[in-house]
Amino acid sequence: MVPNIYFRATLFLVPAFIYFYFIKKKLGMVVCLVALICAFSKAALVAIIAFLALMPFTRKISIRSFIPLALIALIFLGVNYFVPAWGTEIVDTIKGETQTAQVRVNHYNSFKSLMYEEPLYFIVGQGVGTKFYSSASNTYVSNIEIDHINTIRKFGIVWFVLFGLVVLYICGQLIRSVNNELKGCGYGLLFSFIVTGTNPVLLSPLSLMLIAASYRALEGSRVKR
Repeated sequence: MVPNIYFRATLFLVPAFIYFYFIKKKLGMVVCLVALICAFSKAALVAIIAFLALMPFTRKISIRSFIPLALIALIFLGVNYFVPAWGTEIVDTIKGETQTAQVRVNHYNSFKSLMYEEPLYFIVGQGVGTKFYSSASNTYVSNIEIDHINTIRKFGIVWFVLFGLVVLYICGQLIRSVNNELKGCGYGLLFSFIVTGTNPVLLSPLSLMLIAASYRALEGSRVKR
């Protein structure tokens, strides 16, 4: 049996890639991209593609704006040429037809069943460290791969909405900055908040450190002004 090892910091290469994009550190972008390809983090790669597809529409559109996306596409095509199964897996992930996608669907259905049985959990949460039955693994689990949903299960929708609003406020303030480094922090935090929900790392120490660091960058910029 080959062990399945998942590095919990892998998804945080996405905000790192975005930050390097804004401060124009091409080597850093390449290192992050190669690491994600080697780690075969499908959610992270899809997030980077979505980010690069979005960027041209946030500024004056020109052919040059699409160059990074075109380069990423060429890299993916090159990797897919040598490892065809790699590209197929990415496409199946986007279409929701992979085994991991089906696992997430089963987790979600089990979550809905729990909320139907205990509606109060949706408001105030089931509690930290609690477990619930999931048909995806046919056992009781405390963490699942859709961490936004799992956070609602643990803390309730009220807490999650407040937490999400704080994160989005920090993102919005940073993205509106004229400073490219701060913009990178804002977009990096935004995509990190999205992509970390695809694995149980949304409230991990690394994720909370990134939120705190982004808030500190925002406050530091205000002090300078």
